[in-house]
Amino acid sequence: MTPEPETRNPALLKLTFADLGAPGQVAELAAAQAAQHRRWRDTYRDLRARLDRQAPDAAARLRLITLGIAHEQSYVAFWEALAADPEGTGEVGSEPGGL
Repeated sequence: MTPEPETRNPALLKLTFADLGAPGQVAELAAAQAAQHRRWRDTYRDLRARLDRQAPDAAARLRLITLGIAHEQSYVAFWEALAADPEGTGEVGSEPGGL
C-alpha cells in the first residue's frame, strides 16, 4: 500500500504560529511567499511556452504543467491577500468549491 503524501512546507508551519510572533511577521512572511510562488508559477509558464507540443508525451506534460501553474497561482492569490491584510484570513473571495 502506498503511504499518503505529506506536505512539508516551512511557510505553513510559520503561518500556524505567526500570531505568537512579532507584529509584522505575518505581512513579511506573506510578501516573501507571494514572491516565491510567483517565481515558481512563472517557471511553469516558461516551461509551458517551451514545450514541444508535437512530442509524444506533450499532452501528459502539458497536464502537469497546467496543474502546477494553477497550484502556484492559488498560492500567489492567498499570500497576496494575506500580505494586503495581515490581520485577515487570506480569503481570496468566492471561489469554486467554497474557498
